[in-house]
Amino acid sequence: MLARLLELAARIAGARPGATLLAAAALTALAAVSVSGIRLDQDLTSLLPSDMPEIKGLDAVQRTIAGMDYAVAVIESETPDPGLLARAADRLTARLLEKPGVVRRVKSGIEGKEREFFADFCLKRAFLYLPEEGLEEAIAVLSPEGIAAAVAADAKLIDSPLPNAIQERIERDPLGIFEKVFLKHLAQGMSLFTVDLRTGKFISADGRAALIQAFGSQSPRDIGYTARFMDHLRESVSAMQKDLAGDSGTVRVHFTGGYPVAEASEAEIRKDMILSAVGSFVSVLVLFYLAFAAMRLHVIVGAPLAAGVLLTFGACAPLLGFRMTAVAAAFGSILIGLGIDYPIHLYSRFSEERRSGASVQEALGRAWRFTGPGVFTAGLTTVAAFAVLCLADFRGLVEVGTLVAAGVAIIGAVMLGILPALLALLEKGRPVPRGSSFGVPLVQALVSRRPGVVAAAMLALAAASAAVLAVSGLPEFDTDFGSLRSPMPAIDLANSVIEARFGISLNPILVVSRGKGRNEALTAAAEAHSVLAGAASSGTVLVGPGVYFPPASRAEKSARRLAEAVNPEAVASALRAELDANGFDPEAFAGTVETLKTSLEISIKGRADIGEIDSAGYGELLDSFVSGSGSEWSAVGALYMPGMPAQAARAAEAMRLEAALKAASDGDSVITGMDVIAPKIRDLVASEFSGLTGLSVLMVLVITFAHFRRPGKALLAVVPVTMGLLCTLGAMKAAGIHFNFMNVVAMPMIFGMGVDDGIHFMQRLSEKGSGGPASVLGSSGRAIFLTSLTTIAGFGSLVTAANPGLRSLGLVALIGISTCLCFSTLLLPALIICGRRLLGHGGGSAAGQ
Repeated sequence: MLARLLELAARIAGARPGATLLAAAALTALAAVSVSGIRLDQDLTSLLPSDMPEIKGLDAVQRTIAGMDYAVAVIESETPDPGLLARAADRLTARLLEKPGVVRRVKSGIEGKEREFFADFCLKRAFLYLPEEGLEEAIAVLSPEGIAAAVAADAKLIDSPLPNAIQERIERDPLGIFEKVFLKHLAQGMSLFTVDLRTGKFISADGRAALIQAFGSQSPRDIGYTARFMDHLRESVSAMQKDLAGDSGTVRVHFTGGYPVAEASEAEIRKDMILSAVGSFVSVLVLFYLAFAAMRLHVIVGAPLAAGVLLTFGACAPLLGFRMTAVAAAFGSILIGLGIDYPIHLYSRFSEERRSGASVQEALGRAWRFTGPGVFTAGLTTVAAFAVLCLADFRGLVEVGTLVAAGVAIIGAVMLGILPALLALLEKGRPVPRGSSFGVPLVQALVSRRPGVVAAAMLALAAASAAVLAVSGLPEFDTDFGSLRSPMPAIDLANSVIEARFGISLNPILVVSRGKGRNEALTAAAEAHSVLAGAASSGTVLVGPGVYFPPASRAEKSARRLAEAVNPEAVASALRAELDANGFDPEAFAGTVETLKTSLEISIKGRADIGEIDSAGYGELLDSFVSGSGSEWSAVGALYMPGMPAQAARAAEAMRLEAALKAASDGDSVITGMDVIAPKIRDLVASEFSGLTGLSVLMVLVITFAHFRRPGKALLAVVPVTMGLLCTLGAMKAAGIHFNFMNVVAMPMIFGMGVDDGIHFMQRLSEKGSGGPASVLGSSGRAIFLTSLTTIAGFGSLVTAANPGLRSLGLVALIGISTCLCFSTLLLPALIICGRRLLGHGGGSAAGQ
């Protein structure tokens, strides 16, 4: 029935080529309009399932100061010059703020409200902001012995070579308590970056670099906005450098952060997509020409192939929300390699019928009737293998499943419809071309003469792969998302400067706390901040709402401890007495002594709550960490680790902190970030992947059995792909190639495509008069070789991509399709010949006949 329908469709399209091509052109034009609305999403978090708590936390992060809606400008001077860096930072800030619609806010240090907050509000309650260790250090300094030692040390310092600077420090802080205790424990909490206390700017300790954070008003995912943002940033830097042209030194500027990364990633991925698509298209047409040696075939094959790919993206764009990740976009070039399979088999049979004397219409009917069902079934197995991926939670798998399943079906429909029309128009009256045999006669001769040796060699290869996997296990899963990003030298340079000058990595562990309202979320975040401050490794920088008000549990404990150990009036009296005894004028320190006494009195009374911070006019400092509406609010904090350790080390630290947080909180806070979620996503993908791969294999087997209706033929058809997958896994393990979040889709893909060769071979072997396996290899081998080579060309274009994830996807698929081709053209015919000889049927008869 299927064969008759395909034959009828070919004859109708061949009889009315003009109408068929006009309808196809109209549909393609509509698809082009749809494709124009697609935006490439370079953010790897877009691949992740949205219902996990950690992923929801990441979504909340995007709307706060801990999100990626900023760019960091790293200003470097040739020599240590904090003054020059401060002037550069001020001028760049002014230039950036000239376009408030593009740049929402600029932060170049502890300034404005934030500086006022720490100098006023925080100073009055300073002791409550200290962790337990810091509080004990402060209490020791405030003891009679501590006061005496500190003032005596001041008396010695006053005679040093720098009396003015030393005197200024002593008058401001005679006990050294703020410099030695408060700055030690709180300065990093003010900001991620080192703060120069003289200027309030983010200037490195060596005076060689300054940092500016420019915050945007829209997400870096909006590529159009990101382009405008980055253009303004570069223009502002150029203007700043001109402003400083007559200054005492010169500066250079590097960029990193959300917007520069988004711009660089999108540019690299888009370049990879264009180059791979063009390379794939040209490669498959060159291979087609080598096979059939006729230039007109570029139009006959190229036009429907291009239309099919365009129709695929046009149809899938609305389904994917007109937003496509790099994983899905990569399959544009791969669809070219898959889609060419249809015309290869159909035209190969068409030209064979033409050489036997059939007219164009007769050749079309016979090709579509006898080869069409095998082409249809092979396409259906590929559709089935990818369609099951749509059941996944991992968006990368869903996109690939949607795009490829739809693409193979759409291109198949286009080829079955447009190809007969083009053949009817362009092949009538023309000689049948002949081209390269791709070495098929040599393979045919080898299999015919030494089937036992060929079968033994191929089975030995499969056995060796099985042994490698049995001893070493399956290839490992690489969870480092950073390894999937395109190389970005300029971004890497900026990050290395930040690491070298500031000792920090812009790769935080994020803490998201939830509440039914703003204040409840902020309170939960402060509690989490306190827990993590005690659990984090030495040197870790904590940034979050907990910096601006201490959690109730710790503040109450600190207030009690302070009341037990310190009397504010006694401290003030002791300090005045020691100053007088050491030759200082107590009246000169009256303001400092009173400030210390007031701070102690207010701290002993208890913590400042969020309401007091708001009423004092500092609520905007807290709002930068919180987002939400109604009864769903989230507050975000971040932990930045020193240096740039390996992803495995960061993940281990994140898991340790997560355990500490769970042990100390009631579940209102969650640890997130790419390093945290990567192992969990790996487990989810592995769990889904095993089930989906099993379902994919089952569907392919069902379709194959339904097509042949003979278990023996169906099993033989899947032998090559089974052995090919086994050897692919063995080769990956032996070569040290890991699975990752991009190439993991290759396994069901290889099975769905690799089975096609076996189906085509067994389909032709089943036809009456086809001859034995060696004869079938001679007649269909060229088409099988060519389809595999064009698929390899499609994937091979990815191997040269700059993006490591795309390269790994192309490499794994390349190995898989190549091994499946070898087993289809060597093992399968050799096994059938050996089997028939053992049964006494001879090697030349058709199987199953």
